Amino acid sequence: MRYGAPESTGIAFASHVEPTDGFAKATPAQMDHLQNYESFFSERVQNAMAHLTKKERRSQHKGRTVLDTLPAPDPVFLQPYSIDFSLVGKQLSLTATDKGEQVFHLEVAIIAYDALGKKVNGLKETITGTFSASYLQQFQASDYHAQENIEIPDRVTLLRLAVRDISGGRMGSLEIPVQAISSPYRRKQLNLPATVATDTRATNDELRLDAQ
Repeated sequence: MRYGAPESTGIAFASHVEPTDGFAKATPAQMDHLQNYESFFSERVQNAMAHLTKKERRSQHKGRTVLDTLPAPDPVFLQPYSIDFSLVGKQLSLTATDKGEQVFHLEVAIIAYDALGKKVNGLKETITGTFSASYLQQFQASDYHAQENIEIPDRVTLLRLAVRDISGGRMGSLEIPVQAISSPYRRKQLNLPATVATDTRATNDELRLDAQ
């Protein structure tokens, strides 16, 4: 999931990424969630260093400063995104229960980066699915879908997505530049005329990967 790292090739999956609303100013609770992500934390340290108190200046030791507190980050604008993960069911490892049911454990993750490659926001969720043995053939021949929603700060330039088959230990990942995502809300924000081509998009692009 590191910024710029090679994409993992253990699982092939498709993603559909789109904003579901326009930008809105972050609430105090949302900023509290974001403030310790690398992008915001770095800014907080820089702001604190630029406004050191006398006590903090006196605490300097061999060029190092011990900061008692950090200022809160300035509120930013957020945009909600919906991200759909799709993969063929036969890629998931299944375990049979005592009742004859089939169980799988799938982990999905999203990390948003700024232009400097610093983390801005992210999420990770584990999904456990159970179905009857009679559904096994259909499950393995069909696409399995998982949908996640995340708030993307306006400084985000890149999304990195990943899926992991927990039982099998295999993973797939891909990177999507935010500028390549078609968004009527972003066009409105930039005040672009209707005739401007904004068709370059990274939605519904299937990543074709070879199993490791």
